[in-house]
Amino acid sequence: MSITKQLLRCSIPIAIVLASIAANHIFQVWLLLGFSRHVHNHVPGNCRHVPPVDQGSEDVTVLPNGVAFMSSGIKLPNRDNSKVVGNIFTFDFNHPDKNATAMSLVGFDQSTFVPHGVSYYREPTSGKYFLFVVNHHPTGEKVERFRINFKEKALYHEKTFSDPGLWSVNDVAVTSLETFYASNDRWNAHHHTRYQMLEFLFLRKWGSIAYYDGERARTVTSYGYSFPNGVNISPDGGTVAVATFLGQSVHLFTREADDSLSEVAEIPLHSHCDNVEFDPDRPSDLWLGCHPILWRCFQKEDSKTPPPSQVLKVSFDPRNMSSPAEIVELYMDDSRILMGSAGAAHYRGKLLIGTVFQKLMYCDINVPY
Repeated sequence: MSITKQLLRCSIPIAIVLASIAANHIFQVWLLLGFSRHVHNHVPGNCRHVPPVDQGSEDVTVLPNGVAFMSSGIKLPNRDNSKVVGNIFTFDFNHPDKNATAMSLVGFDQSTFVPHGVSYYREPTSGKYFLFVVNHHPTGEKVERFRINFKEKALYHEKTFSDPGLWSVNDVAVTSLETFYASNDRWNAHHHTRYQMLEFLFLRKWGSIAYYDGERARTVTSYGYSFPNGVNISPDGGTVAVATFLGQSVHLFTREADDSLSEVAEIPLHSHCDNVEFDPDRPSDLWLGCHPILWRCFQKEDSKTPPPSQVLKVSFDPRNMSSPAEIVELYMDDSRILMGSAGAAHYRGKLLIGTVFQKLMYCDINVPY
């Protein structure tokens, strides 16, 4: 038998194997993008848009007193960002008929403000509240610390955190005035959008959680998470929740004495959830804003198929977090009312839904949950 024929006989099986691997990968990407998924509209009660928010409310967090803060004005690579202005808005659940209010940023250059994830901290001695905000600054990833002045409706800038260990920050969960957890959603830096897209196309699980200890950031989980997005910490500081956007799960971690994280549960959500919020009154409940159909997240607001919205409530047993959790869908919309939900916050029967680039929604909850 000639060498040519031998090579041909060997190459055919190899080609079949490679083609099978490629076909399987393409099928997995097709499933992840959600081309076969459908949306069934339903709301938990009376809902309304909350002016003047119209450039997104990407992350929402609610304080124990019922006052919510949200980031607005994230700049996205596939949209016109020329008129996008970074802002922090506040909404009072105690007066749900009122509109949101833009906070004044004191001692801070708002032209360099591209806010993303937010997290609050109450200083135990003074009782003062502080807001930490992820800022995709033109010079690199930063986390900004503001002191909240409720009376003046102002945020006083106090400090900027940056570190090589914070390279693609999506969200933060604050543990003190100088320390916090942060989600590095991808291996490649935030401004390397092409490389980040390759991570997605090849389904690489290279995201991780870092802890900034006041001096430097170190990775406190493995690099085995598929786009870890929202990160939050329970009111008692003992449990950390992480929503993996491409992993379609929420992970629960126990916080160790050295601030490392030990995973105790992964709860499948079968949806691409963005941010996660602990309920201020019932910390065994998590609220998540989700994107049920991934491929539509890449569509623009004026397209025929803009991204739909979904809100999930996840209830877990704090005594046995690895036991099955209860998942309730409170809101679903095909984008006719709300586009691209990114976060959800609950306060005593009331719901606030934030979006990536569009409006803010308030809903009364009049259904069992």
